[in-house]
Amino acid sequence: MVAFASAITISRPHLKARGIVGITFSPKGNRLNRILIVTLVLLGAACSRQESKPSTAGDPAKGKQLITQYGCTACHSVPGIEGPRGEVGPSLEHVAVRPLIAGKLPNNPQNLTQYLLNPQTVSTLNIMPNLGIKPDEARDIAAYLYTLK
Repeated sequence: MVAFASAITISRPHLKARGIVGITFSPKGNRLNRILIVTLVLLGAACSRQESKPSTAGDPAKGKQLITQYGCTACHSVPGIEGPRGEVGPSLEHVAVRPLIAGKLPNNPQNLTQYLLNPQTVSTLNIMPNLGIKPDEARDIAAYLYTLK
C-alpha cells in the first residue's frame, strides 16, 4: 500500500472488506497524490454499484412465445425469434439498453409495458397497431425484450 506523509486518513468499511485498510496523504502533497485519491474514490464508488436489471414481473419464456403468437416479426427483427425479419418497425436488437422507447419514452418496464398495451398513447401517428395485448402478456413480452442487451 502506498503511504504518504501523515495528515489525513481515509478509511471505509467497504474498502476494508476488499483489503484496503486506509489511505493516508498529506494536504501539502503534490498533484499526483490528489489524482491518486480521486481515482481511488471513484473506483471505490464504481465497484460498489450493482447493475440493476429492470423488473417487469413477467416471464421471458412466455414473452418469447407471445412475440411469435402476435406476429411481431412481421414488422420487427427480433433476435432469438424464428420467422420473418420485418423492416417496417425498428429492429429490437439491443432494445434493453436503448435510452428511449419509440423515440419518446424513457426505457423502463412500466413504460414498455404501457407502450405494448397501446402504442398510440405515445403518438396518434404511430404505425404500430394496438394488438389487444393483455397486461400480463405485455409484462411477459417486456421481460423477453429486456433480455435483448
